[in-house]
Amino acid sequence: MTATYPADLRTPGCNCLNNTGATTDTQLQNFFRKCVTPGSTINLGILGGSISQMLAGYQVTWLAYLQQMCPTSTVKLYNGARPSTGSMTLGYCAKTSVGGPEQVDLFVTEFTLNDGSKYTTDGQFSSQSYEFLLRNTLTAFQYAPAIITLHLWGFPFVYDSPQPALVALAQRYALSAISIRDAVWPYYTAQREPLASKSEVTVDGIHPSAYVHKFAADLLHTYVVGKFLEWVDSAIDGTASQTAGTEPVALPEASNSPLNKYKVEEAKIDCAIVPSKDREDGRAPVLIDPSGFSIDPADQLACVKFTSDAPRTKVQVTTQTGRIFISNCYFGDRTFRMYGAERASAISVHNVVAGEWLPLMLIQLVDGIAEGFEVEPPLAPGTYTLGITKNPTCVGQACSEGFLAIAGL
Repeated sequence: MTATYPADLRTPGCNCLNNTGATTDTQLQNFFRKCVTPGSTINLGILGGSISQMLAGYQVTWLAYLQQMCPTSTVKLYNGARPSTGSMTLGYCAKTSVGGPEQVDLFVTEFTLNDGSKYTTDGQFSSQSYEFLLRNTLTAFQYAPAIITLHLWGFPFVYDSPQPALVALAQRYALSAISIRDAVWPYYTAQREPLASKSEVTVDGIHPSAYVHKFAADLLHTYVVGKFLEWVDSAIDGTASQTAGTEPVALPEASNSPLNKYKVEEAKIDCAIVPSKDREDGRAPVLIDPSGFSIDPADQLACVKFTSDAPRTKVQVTTQTGRIFISNCYFGDRTFRMYGAERASAISVHNVVAGEWLPLMLIQLVDGIAEGFEVEPPLAPGTYTLGITKNPTCVGQACSEGFLAIAGL
């Protein structure tokens, strides 16, 4: 790290460390042991929106820092961030979205901006999708990654955001939380350099400037290095654990009570999500006998799209607990998800048994949000062939172009 910041932009003076999480700090020890083990592989996972996907974003800088810190290890980036995407679909598809590694050592979640704009209905914000993401990410891998929750501003560039609700979840799950907004805003509102104007903080009135991206990387790395130095002291005096962070993390009762029915600590989610163009951030659903459905890998925001008025296809889904999830494609301009009056799934789903297509009911994962849906009632555990058609009741601008993901828990 070469940047020199004013004292009140450096920790602890920046007041940007919103929570120091005991779970994060425990799970960091997996990373520390690998960092001092020659030939080891360290995996960094990222889930978020376009802020975390930018080619020169904070994650690229932090990856370079980590490689410098651990020169005898190989540090790999598994970035599942997608532009204009909230935490709902990426939450239940967390492992697949970052490429499916069995181990992830460090993990950043960055959804404050997108979740605020996508999961607020009638003035009420729902943190349910984000909490599902945290619960799934803590249990989806061989051991829980060290999660740091990263928080920017509200959409498009305002102080008000879901940060309080999301930081409260970080506290509930004992995860560390860093707020870029809380560091930047005193400078921006006082018109103080180096962050005196919107053009110095952002590149387009929404996304962070290069300075802020580097600042975010420096804050993330400063936190991890500080904990590493503490661990080195314990390693020198012989008190460092060789197994800390390898045991499953016990999940508390969910703050959003509907999530308690999803037993992610007992079963793994098997998700198929269409990868983004030229990226390895998913695996597409395997379509069986498709007619009127296709996947165009050249699409910037690819999905399983309708190509006729009467499309039909089948997919196989395995579920250990009977829970099956499905998500709409992106809407309208292929950028933002929109929530039309009908708030419907673009597709109808059927259980195909002995050639007969038996209709299944879909309900919204979060009331009023036409992104993710669940088969209701749950099925018995097993492997199913599901028949998929276009939902005849979903018409006009309220209906998306197809489906993006399908998963079984």
